[in-house]
Amino acid sequence: MGLHLNSSVAELPGIGGKAEKDLKNLGIISIRDLLWYVPFRYDDYSLSKPINELRSGDQVTLTGEVTSIHSRLAKNKKVTITEAEFETGEGSIKVIWFNQPYLEKQLKPGRRISLAGRIDHRFGMSLMNPIYEPEGKQIHTGRIVPVYGLSGSLTMRRLRAAIHTALNATDEMDDWIPKDILDKESFPVLSDAIANVHFPESQEVLNRSIERIKFGELFCINSCLQKLERIEKNVQLIRLPLMNLT
Repeated sequence: MGLHLNSSVAELPGIGGKAEKDLKNLGIISIRDLLWYVPFRYDDYSLSKPINELRSGDQVTLTGEVTSIHSRLAKNKKVTITEAEFETGEGSIKVIWFNQPYLEKQLKPGRRISLAGRIDHRFGMSLMNPIYEPEGKQIHTGRIVPVYGLSGSLTMRRLRAAIHTALNATDEMDDWIPKDILDKESFPVLSDAIANVHFPESQEVLNRSIERIKFGELFCINSCLQKLERIEKNVQLIRLPLMNLT
């Protein structure tokens, strides 16, 4: 069964009872609600550079192969450090995660993945606490990535993946702005604007999609005001005689 705007978010892969409750706490019950839950900021992981050109502070996506990985306790015994060597074909780089020892079982040597994070030189040139996903998937890496408000135990990875799947229902969205106005302003249709607010192909596309949604809100407000004015002009005032209650 396909997803529809009125479908429950529980129909999405990975959204079980607990996640459904967490989404409800955010006011999200249907697929329509989820699609209108827009990001509050973005991380730009669209940059990819050769390892020998990386500089501290660079926010990048690297694609390659895990060659080794192990976990250990930090000197204070309170933090677990998971450290991996990552080979891109242009060189290797150290990757460090904090308090995520389960990654040692998930990222076995030989597995090809994409990593997105920030370069840091405090521990030698390293990619710090990156998010990962299978090579070529490009939901969490290799693009401008949306960041959402969370609730309860709901994770960014799960919410982002759920919204990416929910985009299949955008074709059902009715566009309240006439096509001639959209063409005149060079705005995308609503379904494309919503998709690009969540997963934009570029900063330019993102900016234009945000403008389109804001324009739509103003268009609706203006249309409602005009309708109220027409109703007011057509209303006939009826004078009722005063009743003598004495």
